Amino acid sequence: EIVSDLGGPRRNAATLATLASADLIVAARPRRDDKAFAPMSADSGSLVMDAGRPVLFVPPKVDYLAAKCVVIGWKDSREARRAVWDSLPLLRESKEVLIVSVDPEEHGAKDVAAHLGCHGVQASTLHRPPSAAGIADDLVGIAQQQGADLIVCGAYGHSRAREWVLGGVTHDLLDHSPLCVLMSH
Repeated sequence: EIVSDLGGPRRNAATLATLASADLIVAARPRRDDKAFAPMSADSGSLVMDAGRPVLFVPPKVDYLAAKCVVIGWKDSREARRAVWDSLPLLRESKEVLIVSVDPEEHGAKDVAAHLGCHGVQASTLHRPPSAAGIADDLVGIAQQQGADLIVCGAYGHSRAREWVLGGVTHDLLDHSPLCVLMSH
């Protein structure tokens, strides 16, 4: 089941119960640059943290997701492992999957590719150090170069307070990714 009507900012217990029964939640990516829209949008951070389900954030002006080419933003964390598992139905239908690691200490992307292979998903890997632009911008740039229209990644590997103060990949992707992003926590 896919849920796309979140009840706006007035989510209640009944709405959260509906979310808990969904396989995938589809939500508009926040439009922080549009002050008129902000009061009517659901809090994306709370949604991905509280729903217990993967959330597909769709940016403004995107009305179609082919998911034929998918980029996985990989960091060896519970959240990233969950996102890979949650995205398996989409990954199985895609033609190209690229697992991108931009953490200089991260070497698990090849293990993820092997795991996906056991589930019928052929994936390649790319490991590179982060640039000065930041990890979120690196992921978006790589995805755009590959012709991907979906990024899969874990959400809030650090506390939300830390991301709010210092910034982070989740916050940055939710803030300005021009591509659809599937996140799990």
